[in-house]
Order: sequence, then C-alpha cells, then structure tokens
Amino acid sequence: MKRHARFGIVLSAVLLGVGLAGCTPDQDTRNIVEVFSINDNLPLLSDVYNFGKNLTSSTDDFIPSDIVEVTFVSRAHDNISDPGPFGTVTMTSYDVIYGPANGTGADLDGDGTVDLANFTANINTLVPTGGSGGAAVLIVSGAQKSVPPIVCLGPAGGGCTTTTNEFTVNVTVVFHGKEETSDADITCSCGLLVRIGQYADAAT
Repeated sequence: MKRHARFGIVLSAVLLGVGLAGCTPDQDTRNIVEVFSINDNLPLLSDVYNFGKNLTSSTDDFIPSDIVEVTFVSRAHDNISDPGPFGTVTMTSYDVIYGPANGTGADLDGDGTVDLANFTANINTLVPTGGSGGAAVLIVSGAQKSVPPIVCLGPAGGGCTTTTNEFTVNVTVVFHGKEETSDADITCSCGLLVRIGQYADAAT
C-alpha cells in the first residue's frame, strides 16, 4: 500500500509567476522547466508503520511507502525574438540523493553504514510550453523502512533499538528530461526535508 501526499496545483499562481523556493533549473534552452512544488512544498513526515483504520487489530497494518506529488512548470528563458519554436519537454527520470550531493546515501544512525542509498527511477511526464505537468515520485520505500535502523523506530522493532525516536535527512531530487524541438537535455533539482519516525495514526 502507498501513502500519498495531498496534491494541489494552483495554475493561477503559476501564470502570475510566483517564485519557486529551493528549486533550481540547470538549463541553457529556449524554455526553462522548473519544479513549482514537491509535496506541496512541505517537509515530508515519513511514517515507519501505519496501524490502519482499525487501531486495535493488526489485520490492516502496513509499512507505507512515501510517494509525493511534484508539479513542473515551463516558462520562456528570456525575451529574445528567436523564431524557433518553444518545445514541449518530457521528463523521463529522477535521482533521489540522500544527504550530501557527493555521497552514496545517508548514514542515519552514525555507524558508518549507508542506511538510505541514493537511487534513480523512471517517470514519463509531459510539460507543455507555458504550461504545467505533474508526476508522483518515490522518496522512501516500505522496503527501506523494514530493516534497521528505521525499523527500530516502529512497533515491529526487529529486535533492535535506537537512541532517537526520529531520523532527519535532507533529500535532493534531480529531474531529467528532453526538449522535443532541440533534443536538448533538461535538468532541474529540488530539495525536500524528510523526517522519519513513528507518528500517531488516527482511526477513520
């Protein structure tokens, strides 16, 4: 089962040119694609174990995967009168980088072992010229939460303990794509604060 963040796109804000905090394009093309929002531009609270709707029974318990919504917007690079067309951009993949950009992942408990390894995954998102496009991206998987040290924070325990009740990691998500008319590479990145812990579940 998957845990999805609330997804809301305010296109009027896009058209008015609201600033994109913490998201950076790395492009030299006629149109720029940027991340307008990821996880509604909120920190991600990554729950280790979910007790389901029935808090007194384990029949509907699960380890959630954290999948968040991302919105891309396209805008003109500048005001030059280039006669060439502004092309639609297709975002094709993304990299999830935990912690330092030059590392292989995050050592959550400081024991010298990488606990969250960086990874790359595919997406297929069309971003039209002057418009927006959305996608869902995986940040922390259920499999990553089922082994130490993350599993130690939850009720399953796995026979292990930690000296903290929460792990914090800064995540950088780098998106890659192609601009259709020039076949130019498109790259943009965005930061996301992730806090991992056993958070309270409410019966619904």
